[in-house]
Amino acid sequence: MLVEGEKRGGRQQLIGLLTGFRDTITDCGLIDLGFVGEKFTWEKSRGKTDWVQERLDRAFANHSWCELFPEAELKVVPNGWDDAGGRDITKKILLCGTKLQECGGGVNKEYIEKLQLCRERLRRLRSRRDMLGVNMYNEVRWEFLQLYASQRRKTNSIERIKDDSGQWCETGEQIQGVIESYFSKLFTATSLNGQLSQRDEVSQISMQENVDLVLDVTEEEVRDAVFAMHPEKSPGIDGFNPAFYQVFWSIVKHDVVNFC
Repeated sequence: MLVEGEKRGGRQQLIGLLTGFRDTITDCGLIDLGFVGEKFTWEKSRGKTDWVQERLDRAFANHSWCELFPEAELKVVPNGWDDAGGRDITKKILLCGTKLQECGGGVNKEYIEKLQLCRERLRRLRSRRDMLGVNMYNEVRWEFLQLYASQRRKTNSIERIKDDSGQWCETGEQIQGVIESYFSKLFTATSLNGQLSQRDEVSQISMQENVDLVLDVTEEEVRDAVFAMHPEKSPGIDGFNPAFYQVFWSIVKHDVVNFC
C-alpha cells in the first residue's frame, strides 16, 4: 500500500512501511498506473467485526513505457467468486471467466485501431532520410511489433475441429466436447486381455494402507498438489492455469477442496 486510505479496518498500517514503499517506487523510476473499479482488491472476514479491506494489487511502469502506451489503465474486475453464492465450483469458474471477458470487451477493437494507426505512421515516415525521421520510424516500428505480437497471441485460437466421425465442429461447446472426448479416451485405462499369472506374487496393500487410501483428502494435501504445479502450466478446460488458483487460494480453497 502507498497511503493510509488504501486500508479499511484492522490494525493501522505503519507509516514507516508506507513511506519505505513510496521511496522504493521513486528510486526505481516507476509510476503507479492507477486503477478503474473497486477501490479494495483484497478482503478478509467480510461482514464480521474484524472485516479488513486493502488495496494490494497495482501496476507500475517506467516513463518510456507510459509514453508508448499513454492510455493504459488497470481495471479491477468485480468479485466473480463470492458473487456466485452457493453455486458449485464449475459455475463459479464460469462466472469468473465471464466477468474477465466482459472487463476486456473493447480491448481487441482498440488494438486493431492502434495497429492501423502505426501502419499509417510508418508509411508516412518511410520516405524520410533525416536522423529525426529515422529515429521516429524505428520507435513506431518497435511499437507496431509489440502490438502485433500481442494481437497474435490474442487471436490465435481454434475455430473448428474434426470429431472422430470426420465431421467439422465449429461452436465453442462442440469444440470443447471433441477435445474433452479425445483426452478422456487417451488417459482412460483399457481392460486387460487374459488373466494375471502367478497372482500370489502380486504385491498386496495392507489393511492400514487401505484405510489411509480411502480417507478424505485434506486441505493441506490439495494445497500441496496445487502449489506443486508450475504457475504457467497449460490451463484446464475451465481456461484457468495453476497461477489463478495459487494467487486466489485464500478465496477458492474451500470450493476446490470440497470438489476433490
